Parts: sequence; structure tokens; C-alpha cells
Amino acid sequence: MISGSVLDSSALIAYMHGEPGRAVVARAIAQGTSVSLVNWAEVLTKFRQWGQEPEEVMARFLSESLLNQNVEFVSMVAADSVQVAKLWPFARTHNLSLGDRMCLALGLRLRLPVLHAEHRWEGLDIGVRLQKIR
Repeated sequence: MISGSVLDSSALIAYMHGEPGRAVVARAIAQGTSVSLVNWAEVLTKFRQWGQEPEEVMARFLSESLLNQNVEFVSMVAADSVQVAKLWPFARTHNLSLGDRMCLALGLRLRLPVLHAEHRWEGLDIGVRLQKIR
């Protein structure tokens, strides 16, 4: 699938949890999106923290046709590891987690804009377009 954007875990959580910004993410998903498997693990972990079983969240994901058909899970490749490490200085100035840097590395690799809900990403300039969903 050729996708039009990369979703950070914060954007996918906003969509799946019905948070503000859901409509922005829904429009992006309708056009096709990519999500790093690292970020998908973050999504499942967050829902687990909220008391939901990861298997149930996955089943819900698979049952929703918009998500199932228009979200591509992307594995990390060796070059992403290099990019994640190169983004480390931004981790210090913008408090980026490993998952954040993986998402950004995927956006750089695919040359696609990254949708997110992270206030701490404001002013971040790494060579990929960042679109805040709310």
C-alpha cells in the first residue's frame, strides 16, 4: 500500500480512543497511512494501561474496515536504527522517546508527513513535515 502519511502512536490513539483530533486522523487514514510496529506496540501498551487486553484491541482494530484496509504496519529496517540514533540530540531538546524517534525515522524513510498530537514536538525541524492533529 502506498500511504499518504505516517501516524505517530499519539495520533492513532486519538483516533481509536475518540479523542480530539480524531476527524483529522480519520481523513488521513482514508487516504492510507503507515504506522511503525514500534508505535503499534506503544498503542497496545497504552490501551493495556487503561485496562484493555491487547488481543481485544487488535481484534477491534481488525474489525474496523477503515483501519484494517488503510493502515499499513511497517517493520523497522537497519537504516531506521541509524536514523533513530541520529535523532538522539532532539531527544534531549524535545524529550523524544524511542517510539517518537522511530516514528520520525519512518517518516524520513518514506518521505511522508507525520501526524501527531505531541506538544513537545513544536519547533522540531528534522526534514519531515509534522502535522499536529489538535
